[in-house]
Amino acid sequence: LSVITCTIYSLQRVWYAAPNVGGSIAKFSRQYYFSFAIVAGISVSAYDWALFNFDRVCEGQGSFDATNESIQVTAYGPTPDPTSIIVTSTETHRVCTSEGSCCQKVDFKWPPVPSLFQSEEFSWMSNDQETLSHIYGWTSCGVVVIFFFVIFGIPAIRWFL
Repeated sequence: LSVITCTIYSLQRVWYAAPNVGGSIAKFSRQYYFSFAIVAGISVSAYDWALFNFDRVCEGQGSFDATNESIQVTAYGPTPDPTSIIVTSTETHRVCTSEGSCCQKVDFKWPPVPSLFQSEEFSWMSNDQETLSHIYGWTSCGVVVIFFFVIFGIPAIRWFL
């Protein structure tokens, strides 16, 4: 009997009633945390599109002097098949390493649009990719501005009125 009494007393001391916070934690989470998580996700994905390092192939910076030169290429697999390819183009391309991308050593720049990361001599996007990245970058910039206005601007206006 004394063990049961001690156990009940201990449980009542340890498991006391939770504070009455109501829906304030859910409101805070919904208003600030989840909204910030969505805005951060949009911004990070806009940087992914602006840096676009998914294919790891970029235009080269020089030219290749080839006049119908033949290059032997071996495909890897269960049965290696060496074939010869005749090169007639003078364009070069760069394949980036897995550690970096074609746009290594990129500083933080805002808004995340490709024109801030690419230069005239080193471009890795097609015109369609640049257009889509510009639209997405400026849209993410607008989302961030609207987020900060709604989170901080509207309460500040209410406070001053």
